Amino acid sequence: MTKYFDPKATDNFFRGTPLLEYFRKFSKKRNFGNTWRETLETTEGIADTYSELEVLDRARKNLVHYADYDSGHYYAAMNVSWDDEKRTRSPEEKVDLMKVRSGNAVKSMQRKLSDDLMGGDGTNRSMVGLSTAISEAGTTSFGGINGATTGYTYWVNKSTAVGGNVALTDIIDMQASCSNGGKTTDTLLMDKYIQAFIWGNLLQAQERYTTGKYNMAEELPMVIGIPIITDSALEGDANTTASTRTYDGGYTSGSIYFLDKDGLFLGINSQDDMKRWPTGRPVDQFVYSTYWTFEGMLVMNQRRTQGLLYNITV
Repeated sequence: MTKYFDPKATDNFFRGTPLLEYFRKFSKKRNFGNTWRETLETTEGIADTYSELEVLDRARKNLVHYADYDSGHYYAAMNVSWDDEKRTRSPEEKVDLMKVRSGNAVKSMQRKLSDDLMGGDGTNRSMVGLSTAISEAGTTSFGGINGATTGYTYWVNKSTAVGGNVALTDIIDMQASCSNGGKTTDTLLMDKYIQAFIWGNLLQAQERYTTGKYNMAEELPMVIGIPIITDSALEGDANTTASTRTYDGGYTSGSIYFLDKDGLFLGINSQDDMKRWPTGRPVDQFVYSTYWTFEGMLVMNQRRTQGLLYNITV
């Protein structure tokens, strides 16, 4: 029985989910316990003219130089009962069974990780998601640092309430606002309805098509030269209304996230990156079981290069 639990029969857990693919592509791996400590990039410090060396009572700024992120823990299980074993007589049938069961595990893991990357709140060992890292207030506590603290301007993301249809000037202004020290937005994240509105209403024909095909950057559509990612996880976001979305209107409070991959990435425990555990059979039970585990979290070292347009009506 055990020999049929072949890793080759399982799909890539991140394939087919754009939000996961993006963060997986720019992820960083490290061997850590339950917490990832990240050194922050800030512009605050002490720098002055040479004459300031003569001042003996120079006060040092009280800075936070690192953030601590608690990891999220996830698993996907695959079980095969004794009845399943009897019904699959040939090796080919057993492989087909494994593909179906592993596919179910893949989909459940994709859905859970995608949802938590968007809206996880850290409870029950889940990761803290984008809706906290890049918030409407901009000062939400993240990584153990409260951005509302006096002097912590380096830990405040950019945000603007649109209050109507999004315009190209809204996107351009937010990108400019997120630029800091040469770093700026490299990806826009939004739901498919806002992307469809931008594509159909804001772009000129030459911006939409090149020789009859989509104008693509890394296989993604663009607006003002920035690739767009759409993911169904945003359609359940707290910043959207789930029941009345249509392409040409009918909902409010959609959002566009402005992501800087250098300042915000997926941290993965190198010892628990979709680790496959040995197949086992619980005592006195007619079932075989195996599972995969994953440990990781969103990590940020540069918050002011991240932005959010919210309360968008399309």
